[in-house]
Amino acid sequence: MQPPHEGASRRGLFATRSPHRPNRIGLTCVRLLGIDGLNLSVAGHDLLDATPVLDIKPYLPYADAFDDAAIGWLEDVPVRHYSLSFDDDAATRARWIFEHGALDCDNFARVQLMQDPTDAERKRISAKPTPGDFVIAYRTWRLDYVVMDEARSVRVTGIRSGYSTEDLVAGSADRHDDKELHRAFVQQFSAP
Repeated sequence: MQPPHEGASRRGLFATRSPHRPNRIGLTCVRLLGIDGLNLSVAGHDLLDATPVLDIKPYLPYADAFDDAAIGWLEDVPVRHYSLSFDDDAATRARWIFEHGALDCDNFARVQLMQDPTDAERKRISAKPTPGDFVIAYRTWRLDYVVMDEARSVRVTGIRSGYSTEDLVAGSADRHDDKELHRAFVQQFSAP
């Protein structure tokens, strides 16, 4: 499994907080008391008796809030945080998508791009021909952005539909049931 930090050693899926999990049922913070073969003993949970634990993740201080918890191997990994900003047009488009489609492009960009914004092994990122320019896929949307490594900043420069003009022709297959939203978006933001 690709580690949660670009350039770090590979780790197993359950040793990371990768969103690509075999199961996305629930999440609760627990204290690991012990391991006996395939059995984990945990405390401080909100589980009912006999609730199966289907997935485990490590504790991360920037995502959780337990002052006395240890983070294991992650203590040795340097973390580079990037500031994030949106160009005015990108912010307008993000608001429109949130208001009309209930998808939060702003939050998605913060979670995905404020750390390792060029890590294409763990994220749906593609480099553009211009150095420092990238695009990340958020479901069927595309966020264009620029990474300024020296300043440790990321600027989202645009948001667009991930569908081609041919994909948006009326009557075309719509397996994600979102093409009507994309058509309205293209109509709203196409140049007059």
